[in-house]
Amino acid sequence: SSENPSPPNLFPLITCESLQSYETLVAMGCLAGDFLPNTITFSWTYKNDSEVGRQDVKYFPSVLREGKYVATSQVLLPSVDVLQSSEDYLTCKVKDTKGNKSVKVPVP
Repeated sequence: SSENPSPPNLFPLITCESLQSYETLVAMGCLAGDFLPNTITFSWTYKNDSEVGRQDVKYFPSVLREGKYVATSQVLLPSVDVLQSSEDYLTCKVKDTKGNKSVKVPVP
């Protein structure tokens, strides 16, 4: 049976903890849920629209759940960069067969 394509729902993933000066990396994430087919790609940008370097981004395999896919992506940035910058958020962008979606992920 062929399923109807459906675009992902996006959710920001942020730490509940406030950033401690001794932590070396800050993790921020993005969850894409309930999409079909399994053809999405993630990208990340800073507030000024410049791309987050690929070396700072992790991608996790999509998981099939109740007939639709769920996937996550994570950014790891040096905390010193985050603490010293004026970044309020990063933007997680997802591209799929239905087009593009994005969500702002607040910097902790």
